[in-house]
Amino acid sequence: MMSRATERATEPGGAHHVPARTVLTLLGGRFGFRGALLLANAVLAGVWGSAEYAACAAALGASTVLISLAAVGLEKTALTLVPRAGERGPEVIRTVLTLAGALAVICAVVIGVRQVVPGGDALAAAAGMYSVLLGQNQLLVGLHRARGNVAADYRAYAATSVWVLAWCAAVVIGGAGPLAWLLGLCLGLAAADAVLAWPLLRSVRGHPGARLGHHVATAGWMAVGDLVPGITLSLIFIALSMTGRRQDSGALYLTITAATLVMAAFAYLLRILQPRVSLALAGEQAWDSLRPRARRWLARCSLGGSVWTVVVVALVVGPVTGMVSDQDAARFGPFLAFCLLVPIFVLVATVNYALENSGPRPLRLAATTSAAALLIAVAPSAVIIDRLGGVGAIAVLATVEITHAALMYLALAERTATARDPSTVSAGKDLP
Repeated sequence: MMSRATERATEPGGAHHVPARTVLTLLGGRFGFRGALLLANAVLAGVWGSAEYAACAAALGASTVLISLAAVGLEKTALTLVPRAGERGPEVIRTVLTLAGALAVICAVVIGVRQVVPGGDALAAAAGMYSVLLGQNQLLVGLHRARGNVAADYRAYAATSVWVLAWCAAVVIGGAGPLAWLLGLCLGLAAADAVLAWPLLRSVRGHPGARLGHHVATAGWMAVGDLVPGITLSLIFIALSMTGRRQDSGALYLTITAATLVMAAFAYLLRILQPRVSLALAGEQAWDSLRPRARRWLARCSLGGSVWTVVVVALVVGPVTGMVSDQDAARFGPFLAFCLLVPIFVLVATVNYALENSGPRPLRLAATTSAAALLIAVAPSAVIIDRLGGVGAIAVLATVEITHAALMYLALAERTATARDPSTVSAGKDLP
């Protein structure tokens, strides 16, 4: 028999309708967690000093891609496929859990091997494991939401927020360093992940797994949109170290942590709505309506975004930061640039999200253009970062998004008939 959560998830409009109050509660949980991390990092930066904190921030920044890699598109795959799978939802969840476990083991082995080889960095290994556990945490709460158990999401983030602040206080009082800080975070996340995984494993007991190869392919395409920003951030922090600007890593990491309060909330809102959006976009008529509107917005973003990015960088590097000391400019310049460029990130993310949920071919289109944008835009990044430091790093992030928008615009110029195969959309089969 299906659990109550699974029954709610398979009812038309049941688990997929999320009341506004619940949305606010879920967003509050994420805001609380991000806010706790931001506060803890700000406190530790003051206690440790810029040099010691920069080393911790560089390790965390370089391992950012592992957050996405640990779940590698599996959360989005579940949120898209479970609503369309009906009573076979537990089969999809079981397959996703199997793939997630395998990914976690692979990541842990790679991190462990890196640690034991000559020149292994314990701080980098701890940061890597923290990122893997955080990625798994995001996946597990997403699976609970897909089953209709939204309470597990905000409760998990409330608990981890309390742990972050409590462990930060312990580190400060005990005079511990970055390694102890990261190991403590790993311990708290591991406990939270175990608590979240147990009811999921019980709920799928007795259900066969779905087609493994199919879900691996779907998760792979879904993952690209998440991996590209993570890879970009990791490369940016590596570039800061290689260009002799490692001292900017601390300020940039704090900027990213603070600025992502907004972006993470927006991305999370999209995930909350994903089951309903996935059902709404399942059809040839929906795609025919979406495609021309997407092209119009992508054209505006490509042209207007390019001009606006140049203007923002010129303003922040020139007259704005010229009014403050070099230290304050390095600290607040990247944050100001990010805030001014948020509309670009939001717009491109929205169109990419719509394509990912529109069917197999639009999903592949979004993924391939995202990867191509990274390859094209990241080439001059070292030069930009060397010249402009943290502000240059934010400019690189914007450039990747603008390039992605331009490539999606060009790809969507193909005939509609080749961009959508309506035979792939059915409640029982699985799409992307």
